[in-house]
Amino acid sequence: IEGAQKKKEGNNFAIRKNVLQFDDVMNAQRELVYAQRNKVLDGEDIKETVRHMVDETIEAYCNIYLADSISDNWDLKGLREYFLGWITSPDDLNFTTDELNHLTKEDITEMLKDKANAKYEAREAEYGSEIMREMERVMLLRSVDTNWMDHIDAMDQLRQGIGLRAYGQHDPVVAYRNESFDMFEAMTNAIREQTAKLVMSVRIR
Repeated sequence: IEGAQKKKEGNNFAIRKNVLQFDDVMNAQRELVYAQRNKVLDGEDIKETVRHMVDETIEAYCNIYLADSISDNWDLKGLREYFLGWITSPDDLNFTTDELNHLTKEDITEMLKDKANAKYEAREAEYGSEIMREMERVMLLRSVDTNWMDHIDAMDQLRQGIGLRAYGQHDPVVAYRNESFDMFEAMTNAIREQTAKLVMSVRIR
């Protein structure tokens, strides 16, 4: 009985230790999200942050649609359609064969960044700096809150099932840490893309 009791206590200690380590991962992510959220709530100027989000979104999707080193294999139509209405128009990214032979992925990335920059400045000229700064804050806050709540639910589901990894000779804490990192990265990418698209396309009445 004493041996069984010690084994039980050891198992309970291991479970409590794992729970604390799970909480440490979640708390670290929470601190990063709330640091960004507090910048918005404190009224900090986030124009450059949002502009950087737009540029990063352009880079990310150019890497997806123009992944091949051979321009003939680029999906320019898919790239144009992804940004259609908030950066590109139907007439954009239409190149002749000769033009394509002299273009690189970096050239097209810079073209899209220049178009986005021009549109961003045009929107600020239309609405005024004060309204534009408020819109940036509202759109970022909406994106952060929506995606963070979804992330919390997903992390809770991951945590409930992560103990099963032990049966496959995997450390549940390590598996949780690795998968939660991937999920957190996916969440931050979603926040970036959603904020960029909203700021570049939402109409104000």
